Amino acid sequence: MVTLLRNASIFSSLGDEELELIHEQSEYIDIGAEEILFSPEEAGNALYIVAEGQIAITRSVGEDEGREIARFVQGDSFGELDLLLNSSHNATARAVEPSRLLLFPRRGLTFEEITARHPKTFAHVLFKLIGVIASRLRSTNKLITENSSWVRQLREQVYRDKLTGFYNKAYLHEELPRIVEAAEGSVSLLFVK
Repeated sequence: MVTLLRNASIFSSLGDEELELIHEQSEYIDIGAEEILFSPEEAGNALYIVAEGQIAITRSVGEDEGREIARFVQGDSFGELDLLLNSSHNATARAVEPSRLLLFPRRGLTFEEITARHPKTFAHVLFKLIGVIASRLRSTNKLITENSSWVRQLREQVYRDKLTGFYNKAYLHEELPRIVEAAEGSVSLLFVK
């Protein structure tokens, strides 16, 4: 278990004593293929590290319901943000195949209790946790930026009439208030049918 912890980015900078402490506060859980690990609205009070198998995260609401948005394999961790914010899950996690996960903190413990008992160690963990989350946000922003031409094309399709090329009603509803607020003088609007 200590080797798995050491290889997880969130715990990689910790020393042996600190890793042993994390080990004592963790447990392995086994789940079968297609078994649900967590569902939306359940408390997000744990960090998971995949020791064996694969976990798929799927959207649980809206028109994308059931669509896979992430897949975690051996060595990957997930649940950091929900653990840090003590928020509810907003997706469903299920095992793609029989899987073994390291659960931190183990059942019956809370992150707040452990942090209160071992503040020095968990100050390091919190620092690393924030770094991991920030890194994931940067990666997401980079992905969006790299696809910005795709986003521009999509906006054109959503906001312009295909036949005339003029802005449509969706554009008017979403963008007009912003344009009016940004205007330094009077604003005129011309409708042509």
